[in-house]
Amino acid sequence: MLMINNPLSMVMKKIQEGIDSRHSDYHIMNVSYVLNTQIKTSCTVIRNLTDNAIWFNTDFRSQKVVALEKNNQACLHFYSKKDKIQMSVACTLVIHHHDDFTKQAWEKASLLSKQCYRQIGPPCEAYHEETAQLKLPLKTAYENFATVEATMHTIDVLFLKFGGNERYLIDMHTKHCQSVLP
Repeated sequence: MLMINNPLSMVMKKIQEGIDSRHSDYHIMNVSYVLNTQIKTSCTVIRNLTDNAIWFNTDFRSQKVVALEKNNQACLHFYSKKDKIQMSVACTLVIHHHDDFTKQAWEKASLLSKQCYRQIGPPCEAYHEETAQLKLPLKTAYENFATVEATMHTIDVLFLKFGGNERYLIDMHTKHCQSVLP
């Protein structure tokens, strides 16, 4: 028996709340993926939402892009301390670079966000102090910009409650929601 009325609607509302407000617990999303055959890693990203996909931006030069080109399966994770809700989203990631999606995302990005792509050298690369002060022009920075489309397959939602936890599995293709044991 479903205790939460329409978990899918609630999940989508919470994700959108995180996009709209940097003060929301849902503003921070972790992406977990396989970096190589032995290392699993996570990173925190800011994103956008469409019907069946969550979008986030990344540096095309990053090790994340290399890893996702080899294995595009990932898990997105949200947690709200206030709401006591944990959401894990199984998804397939597609990297967009130099296409209409990327262009639209770049145009929507704030100047502050664009600064991330102006650094000399890829993320996680060692650098000299004087190199860290140098910045690429914005036009060149766009070359480093990519947007990632995370097509959602299933969402595992866990409501942590004193009287007993509730857990739901949501199939994003059929929109079917099933109550399961926590």
